[in-house]
Amino acid sequence: MNVLHVTRDFPPRHHGGISSAVDRLARAQSHAGLGVAVVSFDAWRPCAAPRGRTAATRDASDGIAVLRLTSTQQLAAALAFASEQHPALLHVHDGMLWSFSATLRGELAVPAVQSVHVVQRYMNELRGTRERTLSLAGEEAALAAAERVIAPSRSAADVLLASHPSLAPRLRVVGHGIDDSPAARAAAARHAADAGHGPLLAAGRFGDIKGTPELFDVILMNPPFGSPVAFPPIGASRPAGGGAGSRARRSRCKRAPASPAGSTARRSPPTTMMRRR
Repeated sequence: MNVLHVTRDFPPRHHGGISSAVDRLARAQSHAGLGVAVVSFDAWRPCAAPRGRTAATRDASDGIAVLRLTSTQQLAAALAFASEQHPALLHVHDGMLWSFSATLRGELAVPAVQSVHVVQRYMNELRGTRERTLSLAGEEAALAAAERVIAPSRSAADVLLASHPSLAPRLRVVGHGIDDSPAARAAAARHAADAGHGPLLAAGRFGDIKGTPELFDVILMNPPFGSPVAFPPIGASRPAGGGAGSRARRSRCKRAPASPAGSTARRSPPTTMMRRR
């Protein structure tokens, strides 16, 4: 069986959250014996004028064929590449790419699965945005038409069902899991054997819609298990120019009550933040 993933910013050029999840899924499928290929829309800006290369580029990694696009001028090459892979299934990872994927599905006469990595409607609510964004329109088109829809967690599935109850027969919950390797298994075994509690580790961008205010609430409270909470934000970085992450930190620091005597919570200063290389 051949699977074609349609995504954005496939590694190793980018290592964001969705990029890494798609990379690991594709590799796991390849190791399991499936034929796997990827159409990656790198640094894709559908409303921007074409820039840079006008030819799509191909590469391969771990038996996975990858076609990389940067502009709308390369869509014909993407359709040709997809046909060459003879996929039995399309797996789409971004609602903004559904229009292209729907065309591909029609040309190849294959079913499509849409993974909802971000629930756009809920994210817009958190941001206070009432605009019908392109991301929201694309995701809702995918939710309406895909043969299967995958949510990464039960909570994400519940949010989707609240606004799209008719989605229930086609919705599945499939978590991302962890890398199944000797090193990952050894790390899991060490963690299971340790009766103590390690530091609280935050990995990812700081932002108000990423749960940063709630994270600071946890840091500033007395931990229920009676041990100090160290806060090394390894792998975390601020959005360019500060942005929402900076606002969240300033707001949390202004509103935070003085720590009670004997509090075991510790807060690392912003200068400890490190960008993952």
